[in-house]
Amino acid sequence: MTLGNGIKAGSADRLVEALDTQIRSGSAPGLVFGLACGSDLDIRAIGPAAPGSDRPMLPDTIFRIASMTKPIAGLVATALALEGVFELDDPIDRHIPELADRRVLVRPDAALDETVPAARPIRVEDLLTCRMGMGFIMQEGRFPFMEALSELGLTPGAYPPSDPPDVWIKKLANLPLIDQPGTVWRYDTAISVLGVYLERATGRSLDTLFRERVFDPLGMTDTGFHVPPDSLSRLPPECWEDGTEDDPGGAGSRFVAPPAFHSAAAGLVSTARDLLTFATMMLNRGEWRGRRLFQSQVIDAMTRDRIPDDQKRNSPFVPGFWDKNGWGYGVGISYPKDPTDPPGFGWAGGTGTNLYWDPATGLAGVLLTQRLMTSPTAPAHFDTFWRHARAAAA
Repeated sequence: MTLGNGIKAGSADRLVEALDTQIRSGSAPGLVFGLACGSDLDIRAIGPAAPGSDRPMLPDTIFRIASMTKPIAGLVATALALEGVFELDDPIDRHIPELADRRVLVRPDAALDETVPAARPIRVEDLLTCRMGMGFIMQEGRFPFMEALSELGLTPGAYPPSDPPDVWIKKLANLPLIDQPGTVWRYDTAISVLGVYLERATGRSLDTLFRERVFDPLGMTDTGFHVPPDSLSRLPPECWEDGTEDDPGGAGSRFVAPPAFHSAAAGLVSTARDLLTFATMMLNRGEWRGRRLFQSQVIDAMTRDRIPDDQKRNSPFVPGFWDKNGWGYGVGISYPKDPTDPPGFGWAGGTGTNLYWDPATGLAGVLLTQRLMTSPTAPAHFDTFWRHARAAAA
């Protein structure tokens, strides 16, 4: 039995049972999940808002979504490019002169003065595809680049940088590139640089761009770079696996005021409903409630795998990642090989969040926790969620 060409009857109930088991095992203190398919929408909250708390998670709980910010940035950037505000193959030098005339390390573990000239400038497309030549070195060993990144306070994380954009870029410019532009996918400095580029190229703050282009047209009233005072009670604490708080939530959170740096890589807060609204618009290739917000060509360009096979084979990222994943313009592409793999397009966040939408079935799913991830390997509740969610589409 199905519900209006949407979510199979009983699917969300079975998912509640499965995820409740994960919560009781300690995988996460509490969570909110949502499924959308056709005209059906089902959002459920399970467990406490924090370890040992009597306060429950609620369907409208506000979550720090970390790297799930990236697809929204990718959409806005792709739209602006196809509208002619800038070209995807434009060098970023015009708007970010601090990163012109780059030097490149002779190898990733080289000393910072062991460099050669960059073969070409960094382009806008390099930022969208995380191939600007900077980012995490996710390998064992000593890497002077990563040490310098840490000393400058530039190591990427689940929170926005504390420096204003101009200061942040100036610090980043002190470092050489790790790789020649366009040759290696590295997470995730390029998307932070993309946000700075968008602000300078348009003369508008990222907050304004996102709100005008995405949040207001879609009615995503709970999504932004900070939480308004009247909504702070819906922002729970964020914790590590042992229950230690990393951000207290509520009035004590770092998200109570607009940040110095609007991060395109990891800056937003949102809710399950808002994120499913975004995903549904993406499934509809730019349409929402009969209105065309983005041309279908924008969605198509954004969700095309941009990483060549030879670069995937030689990628230094997590072993096995490229066997079933690709990357478009600010968005992950999943080629499922297991029932626990998310299908379609989307991304996860280091604060324990996950959003994917699947054009093949019309299903969108979101899973939100505030349990910080300590590795790129998906936690058990992610696997449980997608095993059941993928079976929910009619």
